[in-house]
Amino acid sequence: TWQRIQANTFSNKTEIKSKYVLLRRYDTSLVTKHLLEMSKMYKAYLKTVIVSQVQDYLQQFNHSVEYVGVHVRRTDYPAFFNHHFQVVNPVDERFFIYCMNHFRSRFDRVKFFVTSDDLTWCEEKLSGQPDVYFPKLNTNTTNTPQQDFIMLSQMNHSIFDYGTFGYWTAALAGGITMVATNYSKKKHQSEAAIVRWSPKNWIKVDIQQLLKTNQSINQA
Repeated sequence: TWQRIQANTFSNKTEIKSKYVLLRRYDTSLVTKHLLEMSKMYKAYLKTVIVSQVQDYLQQFNHSVEYVGVHVRRTDYPAFFNHHFQVVNPVDERFFIYCMNHFRSRFDRVKFFVTSDDLTWCEEKLSGQPDVYFPKLNTNTTNTPQQDFIMLSQMNHSIFDYGTFGYWTAALAGGITMVATNYSKKKHQSEAAIVRWSPKNWIKVDIQQLLKTNQSINQA
């Protein structure tokens, strides 16, 4: 059963009564402005929900390291995005490797957990380093979007290219977020909100500048 909540009535006093919540008619800019509060509320709520599958997977790793969730949106989305927002600087592996190297230089110990609707591309472009993982929670099938969402929301920090899926998981995870910007003539709603309100600890990576300076795509 879905609990429907109007965005203009949502606050830290809102009672979450269901596993599934539909936030209706929300302004992305408003959401961005209150990311920290929402992150704290969500993590408190997760304690009452069964997330054992994700937690069991993470238990195998040393908890004294920084967990970074990486969300890569591909398949049909780049074409959809280009049609509606006129992409001029496509986000490719250089963005993700640049962000990973930033976290590697910032923290002594870090692990990256990559989720995507195109893991084949990710494994081809982003593998090869011992700190990069591609979580597989099911024996014979790929992760469901719900599993990926919970996984990413449990991270300490986030990297994502575009789209509301990565936007929401980064918002709920908290910590440092690195996100792509300046890749299209028209701004997506989430990018526009990020530019407008620039959440604390969110680092905007200018894709046009990244490509112009020809940043190395070699792993650190």
